Amino acid sequence: MATKLAADVKAYFHAQAPFQGGKGDGRDWWKSLLVNVTSDPLKAMAVKLFSIVPHAAEVEQFFSNLGGVQSVKRLRLMVSHMETLGMLWNHYTH
Repeated sequence: MATKLAADVKAYFHAQAPFQGGKGDGRDWWKSLLVNVTSDPLKAMAVKLFSIVPHAAEVEQFFSNLGGVQSVKRLRLMVSHMETLGMLWNHYTH
């Protein structure tokens, strides 16, 4: 199966059959591809990857919580200082 997956990745990279064409929505293209997931494991992997919904809620919450750390007086902090303050804030709040 790993050998077939490697061969599928190579065929996809070179736009060889059956991995030709395309759509604006990658997940729909992979789902509509007329190949069997057992014979072409790249299709199963691609559908799973395109099904992942990216979000930044945890990062946004972290920066929101840093509101007390990043103030008008502290706008000139270096990235390394912000990382240190963030780690300290995270450690002490949990």
